[in-house]
Amino acid sequence: MTTEDIYEVLTSLGYQLQDRGSYWQTNALFRQGDNKTAIQIYKDTGVWRDYVNNTPPLRFERLVEKSTGNDSIYVKKLLENKDTSSLLYKNLAS
Repeated sequence: MTTEDIYEVLTSLGYQLQDRGSYWQTNALFRQGDNKTAIQIYKDTGVWRDYVNNTPPLRFERLVEKSTGNDSIYVKKLLENKDTSSLLYKNLAS
């Protein structure tokens, strides 16, 4: 995936990205986080970390899985086909 592809996926999921040069920062939508610097996502790979939950670097697909509630096989297929229209953010707030 290109940087543009990663950006398109993230924004289609509702992430508001803060540009920090080689990476973006944003809040953790998948856990209704409001800290705009909690998540760091590298532009070139999509590798990300959740600094609030102190996660190790994780692959981009995992962020999409967490954000949509979809399983890894489904997400991988959508990303390979660049079908961002099928990536719907599930609002988990109750």
